[in-house]
Amino acid sequence: MKKIFTLALLLFVFCAGSSSVFAQDWKPIKTGDSESMALDQKMIQSFQEYTRVDAQNIVVPKVFQVQFDSQLVQSNSFGVFDETDKKFIPHMLYNAYSSTQVLYANEKVAGANLLNLFYKDNMVPYDFRVIDPEKNKARIEVGFVNPIQSDSLNINLADYVTLPAALTLKAVIDDKEVVILNNSKITSSYIRFPVTVAQRWIIEIDYVQPLRIVDIELSNAYSLSKNRTVRFLGLPGHIYSVYVNPEASFPYSRSMGEAPNLDSNDDVSRIIVSSLSKNPRFVWADSDMDGVADRLDNCAGVANTLQEDVDGNGRGDACDDFDRDGVINSLDNCRDVPNASQIDTDGDKIGDSCDAGESRVTEKYPVIVWGALGFATLVFFGLLFIAGKKIKENQAPLV
Repeated sequence: MKKIFTLALLLFVFCAGSSSVFAQDWKPIKTGDSESMALDQKMIQSFQEYTRVDAQNIVVPKVFQVQFDSQLVQSNSFGVFDETDKKFIPHMLYNAYSSTQVLYANEKVAGANLLNLFYKDNMVPYDFRVIDPEKNKARIEVGFVNPIQSDSLNINLADYVTLPAALTLKAVIDDKEVVILNNSKITSSYIRFPVTVAQRWIIEIDYVQPLRIVDIELSNAYSLSKNRTVRFLGLPGHIYSVYVNPEASFPYSRSMGEAPNLDSNDDVSRIIVSSLSKNPRFVWADSDMDGVADRLDNCAGVANTLQEDVDGNGRGDACDDFDRDGVINSLDNCRDVPNASQIDTDGDKIGDSCDAGESRVTEKYPVIVWGALGFATLVFFGLLFIAGKKIKENQAPLV
């Protein structure tokens, strides 16, 4: 009987283990781990608007072509999100480039070749360094193979970057630099200006904080028409959100899966979008979480809710460097006296350069101070006791 019971128990354990393995083999594939889902949510929050595409009525996978008027969309950065599977999917920007090609693009101050900034597949930002603490200027000259007609400029910044202070736009017409925008304050990465036709353009950007640009687009320089078109493969029964107008160019840092062939024009479902919906989950980036959006923050990397800027140079006091020792104020243990070494002998978070020398020993060894205070207290009460005793002796009656 005991052997039968043991055998039955072993059989039960074996079956339970087998069913567990079987269940693992057949359970649905996860659409993404928690890290990928968190990245997807962050990406959704970076887009300002979207449109919805319903693929519930199709019976087999089908290519959808969504066409936007350029007045609705100011950037060639899109995101296609599968609302059913809760993940971003591959897409293609269709007819995004015209025969109008960029011939050259140079940054005159540093002498750098910036041709990549005018390619829409560029994902590597170019860093314009801060050389002068007060004011810096980037002068970008770009030439096209043929003249282009443009009425807007889109500067896609990298994440967590403050908008530049001002912009001057010039067009070279008949070998003369004609000013289109003169020292215009920048409040958005999308900048409109009067329609202008030119083959050579000059973009001058004033900035006081580090500037990182992913790409630059002059309208009509890339589009065959005034429309921007996105293609993606839709699955039966799924619903998709096509997100547009991101705050910044958002390079996707993980694979979205194998991309299908979206070039063919066969069996394509075409949709024309005439209006967009506001993205309720859109959030202006605030990398230092001080309540001020990065694009308006005078110190995007260091929390400074009050936005204090005592010298009015456009750079917040928290990330300014008053003493010019290479250490920003918020990290400088002696912000008004140069001390690049940041030596702090007594560890009181006040640099030796501006710390009182006679206080260092007592600050490093506070027991000395407390010991002195204790001794002084004992002396005081001792003297008080002696004085009281003397008074009593003097008041005692003579026998």
